[in-house]
Formats: sequence, C-alpha cells, structure tokens
Amino acid sequence: MLFLLVFIQIFIHGKMFILGRMRKQNERKLENKEKAMRTKTVSLLSQSLKFQIVTFFLIKNFLQN
Repeated sequence: MLFLLVFIQIFIHGKMFILGRMRKQNERKLENKEKAMRTKTVSLLSQSLKFQIVTFFLIKNFLQN
C-alpha cells in the first residue's frame, strides 16, 4: 500500500514537472514570435521610411527641373 502511495506521488510530481517544462517552452516560443514580429515591424517601417525619402528627393528633383 505504501509503495502504491509513493508511486502515485512520484507520478504526480513527474507529471507536474513535465507540464511546467512544457509551459516554459511555450512561453519561450511566444517570446521568440513576439521578437520576430517586432523585428519585422521595424524592418517594414525602415523600408517605408527609405521609400518616402527616395520619393521625396525624386519629386523635389523633378519639380526643380
């Protein structure tokens, strides 16, 4: 009987440990996705800004000529 109780306790503890590790892995995956999205957003904003600057100078040169 004692063996069964110890076995159940170890099983529950192991299951909680595994679930905790899975939760941490999921949190890391979400953090990595958020970082990737921020990087992508910054990249798109910088591309947009470059495009606006080039367009501005093209229009400026066109109007001067």
